[in-house]
Amino acid sequence: MKDAMPHNPGIVTEGRTSADRLAELVRRKQACLAELLGICRRQWELVESGDVEGLLELLAWKQRYLQEIQRLETELAPYRQDVPESRSWRTEEARRETAGRLQDCRRLLAEILEIERHCEQRMTARREEISRRLEGLQAAGEASKAYARQERPDDEADVLWEG
Repeated sequence: MKDAMPHNPGIVTEGRTSADRLAELVRRKQACLAELLGICRRQWELVESGDVEGLLELLAWKQRYLQEIQRLETELAPYRQDVPESRSWRTEEARRETAGRLQDCRRLLAEILEIERHCEQRMTARREEISRRLEGLQAAGEASKAYARQERPDDEADVLWEG
């Protein structure tokens, strides 16, 4: 990958350290998670309103953000093997800012997962409700047919009554 940085502490490439690269990846992950949270909030609204068409469109859009998060996680993976204290940060403020962003990423992810859990439960409840309604409609239809058969006299019965 062209812009991938070495993951050795203190290595500087074109004026950037691996800590600089880590800070940039974490910033991008935080921004992507914030966007994803907004999408999940909209998803909640669509699930609650029962707007299936809008939900399907939103889920297609959401997939792009999930793919970006996955790509960022792949780029971040080597940094998880590093000893955090061995990284060379330009400033203590940059280190604290990145740590704060990571904490915010955890918070955003927790909120996203909570919304996903709620939406899944709501969709399951809706599916079960629709299933019950369909069963009720089917039973009502069968009862209606049986009632109609009882109400409709046979041709023979008409002959007997007429003559």
